[in-house]
Amino acid sequence: MAVNTIDRLCKEIFHSAKGPGESAPKLGEEERELLLHSLPSGQFVLFESDHFGDHVATEDRHWYSDHDKTRQQLMVDAFRQLCGRGYVRHLRLCIFGLSQRGFNAAHELARTSDTAHVA
Repeated sequence: MAVNTIDRLCKEIFHSAKGPGESAPKLGEEERELLLHSLPSGQFVLFESDHFGDHVATEDRHWYSDHDKTRQQLMVDAFRQLCGRGYVRHLRLCIFGLSQRGFNAAHELARTSDTAHVA
């Protein structure tokens, strides 16, 4: 998946945004995991490789595996979902960062999650 494709996705309007008083679609488990691991910097790197397959990383975690390409792709798909929902935006080259909406969600998850690795 090309960075240009995700860049376009990140620039699209969040079509499923709800009006005042309505909740946004629920985040999936992998999306929540990505948000939690993005703290405190809020940055992601999207690695693209024909040989190793695409994978996403944060400061403390790489979702890359020689043995579990399914999980690796699942995390890339979850990352794309975060972009499409307006939680992540393209910064430059292969670097992405949380939007204000993304930071708000990540901090709320960290505050309420028993498994949060960030306070």
